[in-house]
Amino acid sequence: MNDIDFYNVSDVSWYPVDFKLVGNQFNLKSTPIIFSNGIKFNIQNFLEECKDIKINKKTTLFLTDLNKSSDFLDDNIEYGEKEFLTTIISPIADIHSKIITTQTLSSQYYGSEPWERLVPTNSLNFDSNNNFIFNFYDDHVTVQFQKTGKYLTWLGGVGQGNLIVYPKIYPTIENQKFKYFLGEDNITLFEYNDFYNNIVLTDSNLMVNFALGTSAYGLSAVPDFYKENLPTSSFIKLISYKKTKNKKNNLTDSFLVQYNTNPLIQKNSLEILQETKEIPYSQNYLGIIPYEYPKIENNKAVYDIHIHGLKNYQTPEYNYAIYGKNSEHIENQLGTRREYDKIFTGTNQSGGLENVFLGYHADTSKVDFLTDKENAFYYAPTTQRKKIQESGLIEDGALAGETPYISDRIYFKLEDYSQKTPNQPQPPFIKNLEKDITNNTWFCTWLYLSSNGEPVWMDRYYNSAYYTLNEALT
Repeated sequence: MNDIDFYNVSDVSWYPVDFKLVGNQFNLKSTPIIFSNGIKFNIQNFLEECKDIKINKKTTLFLTDLNKSSDFLDDNIEYGEKEFLTTIISPIADIHSKIITTQTLSSQYYGSEPWERLVPTNSLNFDSNNNFIFNFYDDHVTVQFQKTGKYLTWLGGVGQGNLIVYPKIYPTIENQKFKYFLGEDNITLFEYNDFYNNIVLTDSNLMVNFALGTSAYGLSAVPDFYKENLPTSSFIKLISYKKTKNKKNNLTDSFLVQYNTNPLIQKNSLEILQETKEIPYSQNYLGIIPYEYPKIENNKAVYDIHIHGLKNYQTPEYNYAIYGKNSEHIENQLGTRREYDKIFTGTNQSGGLENVFLGYHADTSKVDFLTDKENAFYYAPTTQRKKIQESGLIEDGALAGETPYISDRIYFKLEDYSQKTPNQPQPPFIKNLEKDITNNTWFCTWLYLSSNGEPVWMDRYYNSAYYTLNEALT
């Protein structure tokens, strides 16, 4: 031990390790651990109760415990939204879809320029001459009328008609900047400050300068009765813009369902059995890390990681089925048939060093059932007869069902025995004691499962003029 040199963490060059899922659609969850000396580590959730880890061919492989995706993954809300909105070019309209344009007042001037104010029209039609350009910055938006290149400008004060379009002033003054709320297909503009107390709107109830005639847009003080909800006259509709609705969560856990496969019911679509709808399902995951090639990002050694879900729902024979309650291989996991626990790599002589083999354990075994067939039994016509209920076939394992199609059945070959056994008493033929046998033919004896769960042998008769043999089974 005297030959080993121990260092303080501060005396060595090292990087904290982090992992990034390839594709960047999801983030990997981690649990922070902070020590008394202030050092912080992140324990990766996918490595919790890890089953096995192997290193081979510059690659690290690990096998997770049974997990759901949400146990170690988080939705990356920035995925697909890395480019921020910078510009919207669109005609605009009021809440009633009436196009908004500009109107020149030769009697009013701002400097040497006549007023060109913002007004709603009575038109529902628009073209490129109606376009406005909204340029978005960190804390404000500017609004430019594309046709003239002029910018929406606040003249100061509050009231109707105090907004005009005016040539760009350099550097940009606050009167040509606006705070905003951007909706799904509309925008609301405010005075450029942090109080949101003056709002751009047009409303006949808020008109200040009646001499302007047309109800023009202006920066107005937000009335008290609008403090909770914005006035509808403040919504400027963006005709050519529609915000994409983002999914709340792109991450979903795997689940199993069972379908109704009753052969007696003809269906045009698959029907999920409600009692098995979205059965909870956990699985092992195999992770792959190129451990010799980290990326140094933000003073961290970041490793790309691939994670693949394994087929825990399959039996060793690649079949699958859902367990009954209280008989599952793993508690509360009705569909889990395998549990992976070992990685084999680099030692297989026949498969080579490039292949990965996974070990698992399961509690199922293969049982081969013989294909359904007829079992023929021969007995002499003079054989002593016995009631079928007393034959012991039920006790020997005969299967009962709700119809002959899914139950065990007995057929008799009906023929004339007088030629085979002349001068002998002929066996009695099967009679329908309840129906006129001239209209119905005996088909088979089948084992019926009654409503109380008791198997009962019954006779099936059918009228061959109306039913086929297959129909007689159902």
